[in-house]
Amino acid sequence: MDKGIFLIDDNDILKVAKEFFNTFSGNGFYDAIKYLCKGVGYGNEYSACEFSDDLGSGEEIFEGVRFRYLDDDLVVSFKDFRLLISEAVEGFLINHPDQKERIENLINRNSNFDFMTR
Repeated sequence: MDKGIFLIDDNDILKVAKEFFNTFSGNGFYDAIKYLCKGVGYGNEYSACEFSDDLGSGEEIFEGVRFRYLDDDLVVSFKDFRLLISEAVEGFLINHPDQKERIENLINRNSNFDFMTR
């Protein structure tokens, strides 16, 4: 079983976002980062990260990036989103040093986060 990326305190205001990354701390991490760096939502029935562009008609638009974990959700600014991505990558590589080149190549190809300037 994979170790989570983040150690989370129940009082952590970023708990929902960190739980998202912990959900995909194993084999799904690369795919999650690949989509998120392009501004495309990623998730499963329990945990997700979404952008306003991912919403269907009639859903309430939000500014920033929304994380969902179980029944909780959290909207963070794009600045905080970038910091979370950076911290998640750092934590992932501690547990998966063999993935360093693959993840760094992905981040370098998508490091400008063009979607944040929409």
